[in-house]
Amino acid sequence: MKSLSPLKPAARWFVRPTLVLPVLALLGGCVTPIGANRATVSSVYRELRQSALDGATCSDATRAVLRRYDCEKRFRTQPEETLRELHSKLLSDNRPDLLPALVELNYLRAERLRGSNNPIERRAATDFFLASSIYAFYCLRAAAGETEFNPFHPSAEMVRGLYNRAVAQAFLVPDASSAVVRPEAGVRRPLIGPVDVRLDARAFPWPLNMFSEWVMADAYSVRGLSVRNRHAGLGAPLIVTARRDARDIAPPCLAATLFLRVEAGVEEWGAVPLRASLEIYPGSTAGEVQIAGRNVPLEVDATAPLAYTLNNPKAWKLGRRQFFSSREIVKSGIYRFQPYRPGAIPVVFVHGTFSSPVTWSEMVNTLASDPLLSRRYQFWVFVYNSGNPLIWSAAELRDALTDTVKRLDPEGRDPALRQIVLVGHSQGGVLVKLAVTPTGDKLWRVVEVKDPEDLDISDDLRAQLRRALFVEPVPYVSRVIFVATPHRGSFKATGLARKLASKLVSLPGQMVRYAGQLTQLGGKDLVPLGLRRRLPTSIDGMSPKNPLLLALAGMPPAPGVVSHSIVAVNGDGPVERGNDGLVAYQSAHVSYAASELVVRSRHSCLNEPATIEEVRRILLEHLAALDGQQKPAGAMHGP
Repeated sequence: MKSLSPLKPAARWFVRPTLVLPVLALLGGCVTPIGANRATVSSVYRELRQSALDGATCSDATRAVLRRYDCEKRFRTQPEETLRELHSKLLSDNRPDLLPALVELNYLRAERLRGSNNPIERRAATDFFLASSIYAFYCLRAAAGETEFNPFHPSAEMVRGLYNRAVAQAFLVPDASSAVVRPEAGVRRPLIGPVDVRLDARAFPWPLNMFSEWVMADAYSVRGLSVRNRHAGLGAPLIVTARRDARDIAPPCLAATLFLRVEAGVEEWGAVPLRASLEIYPGSTAGEVQIAGRNVPLEVDATAPLAYTLNNPKAWKLGRRQFFSSREIVKSGIYRFQPYRPGAIPVVFVHGTFSSPVTWSEMVNTLASDPLLSRRYQFWVFVYNSGNPLIWSAAELRDALTDTVKRLDPEGRDPALRQIVLVGHSQGGVLVKLAVTPTGDKLWRVVEVKDPEDLDISDDLRAQLRRALFVEPVPYVSRVIFVATPHRGSFKATGLARKLASKLVSLPGQMVRYAGQLTQLGGKDLVPLGLRRRLPTSIDGMSPKNPLLLALAGMPPAPGVVSHSIVAVNGDGPVERGNDGLVAYQSAHVSYAASELVVRSRHSCLNEPATIEEVRRILLEHLAALDGQQKPAGAMHGP
């Protein structure tokens, strides 16, 4: 993290260009010694709110305190002695501007030390940040208790901002340039007196040793996402990274908030060790804390952890690499944006062809920042090789869902894991359909008359055919959302596209061996007509002539599973005759959907605002149904 500019010995904080220019003009005999110059409203606004939040300059309110006690010059040359004197004044002078001044001056002192070339001074900076946050807490407690501190004064905004910054920087790893925070207990010794800091992680739902890194969210800018979602409040927003698992594409990150609470009054500080509590809250469920009997929201940066997780080039290349590869670059399975949280309903996103989980970034950024959704849901993704045959990938999705639920909740104590919502885009929507639809032997009879037991094949292949073509719905899924899904195929999955895919896509060796056994059978092969000399790719599977796909399209999901459809139609023409560039409306439309929304967009509609809002609406409807507040199923509606 780039440090703010350190303070200079010169009177940089107290002499502004707006003062120097009139003096120069006065020397020329043009203006009066004191007056008012015409300026833009925005420039005056910036001047009135100038403070330590903007750099190495204190606010007018703090400058007034320094002038009152004739401390301006002394603070530059003897900052510690000046801070001690102002603390003594605080105990005898009841004017409310002293506390905010001590917040800002301690923060400025910390910033100057942090920018020092002396390692001892850099380490001392954290104690001045701690002092700043303690004084700020006293201000905030006074504001919450409606004492003499005016919560509407401009300094109140400054105090909140400095508190949020200072709390994190008070626990920075010494000499760290990467804004790494180490939340820990211990006795600290700032200028006024010792502070006994205790760590309180009771509200944090995971063991702290699960995480390898804690960093300041404010130390990172965000790129690539349309909005940085930030919930205003108190506390230091953090990005917390879980320890790497061998299965992770990237270690999951989550939002957290540090909150420092001081128990005693300011008059006791120095006489006895001050007791303070460093509290850790998860960003997903942080909500509020109490100060002086009032509920106060916590500051949360919901976007920075997602961007931090996705700051991984391998994740962005994954879709292309897996599509063409005969091996799994990343093992097919369920991956989580954050560690498992019991009681939160999983929303599992399934990407489409030639894609990867990063395609859901915009949607996850919006949904995970919604206060209600973030408390009630957790967001997962399914990763698979999108070049493999549809029925194979669908079987892997079913297995992954089942294995994940059993691994996380082997005793079945978490009811939230029995209400999973699946969201599939394009090919992913077909996989979702095959996760919730009981097919019996209908798919099998499309390609073969004999029973599997009557075929001269290995037991392993027979088991795989049953796994892929005799579908039993995953019992943990209760709602699905199809996004631009080619239920009846894509008109682009024909001719040249299929020929290119057959030449470029490399299927796994195990699958090729199975194909060798199938092609040696007499009579029908277990592939559509025209593909009997090779194994079909996912592009073949999405052909509008694929009999398996057409048979599946007419089958509704299992009873108890609610389905919704979001259909993309590009342009302004009639919906019924439209398409999204890859999938026609007539292919994406299904009669059994409880609701259908048509989005005017091309096929990549999953990050369109209308699509995201519809997914949000459906997730809220899901909660209402589970909470016993079932509303009528959504009617079919157009753009």
